[in-house]
Amino acid sequence: MGKARRSARRFLDRGETPGGFFKSLDASRCRYVVLRWFDGLPELEPGEDIDILVDDEDVEKVRSLLRPKPLSAKILGRKSLVRCDVYSVSGGAGSSYKGVAYYPPHLARGILERAVRHASGAMVPCDRDHFYSLAFHALYHKGLRSGLPVSTPGVPRELSPEHDYTGVLQRLADKAGIATEIEMDALDGELARAGWRPPIDFMERVLPGDPWIKSRVLAERRRHPTIDGLAVFILRERALDRAGAIEDISELLSNDGFNILAVNPLSGALRDRCEHEIRGGNWGRGPWATSGGRPAVAIAALDVFPVPPGKHLRAHHPGADNERVFAIKNRIRDWANETLSAERKCNVIHSSDNAAEAASHIDLLFPETREVILEAAARLTAAAEVSGDVVSRLDRTSRRAAVEVIRRQDGSLAVRKRFRPGKETYFQRELNALTTFGRICPDLVPEVLEHGEGYIVMPFYADTRTRLGIELPIPVPALRKAFLGAKTLFDHGFILSDFRPHNLIVQGRHHIKIIDFEDIQERRAGEGPSDFGSLEIFQPEEFDRAWGRAAGLPLHSLLNDPLWKLQMKRLTFGYLTSGASALRKAQRSLARSIDRRLQRTALRRARRAAKISLAAHAGDRQAAGPPRTTGAKP
Repeated sequence: MGKARRSARRFLDRGETPGGFFKSLDASRCRYVVLRWFDGLPELEPGEDIDILVDDEDVEKVRSLLRPKPLSAKILGRKSLVRCDVYSVSGGAGSSYKGVAYYPPHLARGILERAVRHASGAMVPCDRDHFYSLAFHALYHKGLRSGLPVSTPGVPRELSPEHDYTGVLQRLADKAGIATEIEMDALDGELARAGWRPPIDFMERVLPGDPWIKSRVLAERRRHPTIDGLAVFILRERALDRAGAIEDISELLSNDGFNILAVNPLSGALRDRCEHEIRGGNWGRGPWATSGGRPAVAIAALDVFPVPPGKHLRAHHPGADNERVFAIKNRIRDWANETLSAERKCNVIHSSDNAAEAASHIDLLFPETREVILEAAARLTAAAEVSGDVVSRLDRTSRRAAVEVIRRQDGSLAVRKRFRPGKETYFQRELNALTTFGRICPDLVPEVLEHGEGYIVMPFYADTRTRLGIELPIPVPALRKAFLGAKTLFDHGFILSDFRPHNLIVQGRHHIKIIDFEDIQERRAGEGPSDFGSLEIFQPEEFDRAWGRAAGLPLHSLLNDPLWKLQMKRLTFGYLTSGASALRKAQRSLARSIDRRLQRTALRRARRAAKISLAAHAGDRQAAGPPRTTGAKP
């Protein structure tokens, strides 16, 4: 499950009246509006709450006038307290609705700017904003629970709604001079015409299970052809602080397995549309110390081998369809923030959650090159496709190639390695290595059963290292065989730069295979290391990190000692060496965990400092005079 969000709900102090609360808001110079059901104020009907929209700078002041739910009310279930739901313009922590801004921020700011004074003394939306904001609430927060008539086939109407939204909206439309039918599809069209319809990703996040919302989302998706692995990344202004940032980020994406389809700097009307129609219109600083700025550059990309999301990602982002998108975002954020102090760290990149969302983003952000981008994506996808019965997938990262277990026509299992478009150099390197090494060390290298454009098929070997979920040290005879084989290849002029335990398949005590030759290097005379033991992978700390647990023996022994002596060393102190290596690995992991915790602590302190600065600014504004109101009492 995801981490619980801080609630927007607060309560009036016992004995405090709504009228007194509104006077306190005015005295504190807060910019706010009571969104709806305010006709009877300052009296409230039993069970009703007060829904308040507040300027970002005034959220903490409003919350300070309220209180969390008392423990006695939680235990005894008392309902006499007046509930207040406090929503901010940008939907920050503790003032959001299901993790997003209650209204797209540009609409929320307009509601505050055009607010008028109600007879009760409260600030409320003007007539037109009252109609549109209530219609928005009924359609996109409540959905079918609003009880509004609906003409969408197969979508039933709620017969016992909490409020008479149909009647109230009709009266508000008449009062504001808005001619529209009070029916869900018609209201959706009216809100779209008036610029009040939210982005499709807002609807998916707020009411993902509502049948009417699903029909809207499906209709929108049908307008955009979807290609698996499609993604859009949006860089914010602060990402461009570093020289050559666009090129560096594009390289990070490419190295992680993405094919870059197009890059488009955002400005003018296109930037405004991106700001209003993507991410629910919320481009605030979020949980970071400072804002990453406005959207600045859009990058369309394709991952031809998307990684299915894991349990943790699905819990936080139910709509996600590719774990690689979220992993590379974190790496780019780390890259952008690595040299910044805690108070300057920010979120520099956002992305689509899934391929369907990416298709709609491309439609919005690449209006002139949309067809060219989708055609290029389709070509790359077709180039990576190879027919066959896929049983399972072995890799999780697949930055260069996808590794799959397939069933051949004769019923036998085999392993197929499919390389990404643009990674042809690695494909050719692997194919050449397998065929060449197959002649030098035929018992150590998998046989090539079949190969074609961008793929290689090899026999399937079961790895015997794991028992009851525990990865055991590699048997000494097989381990010795692998190291002597790697040294033989070195003597023939080839360097296995990624010679590590995860690139070995143990088939028993005396049988082992070396796999994955994408990073093979040819050794030229007079260049590079002249001795096998001087390779970077065999430097003491790196050897311990990579081989300590799997080998439990020093390198010089593996290369020079006879087999019986290796067996004795493994039996006497080899397992102790392996255990010590595992302990050092745990220590390194603990150190990384402590570093991350210290970074999060520094970031929290920076956020608190930003809040104090914001409160000081609000205090200066309060001293400057009362807030401006655009209307008089009705």
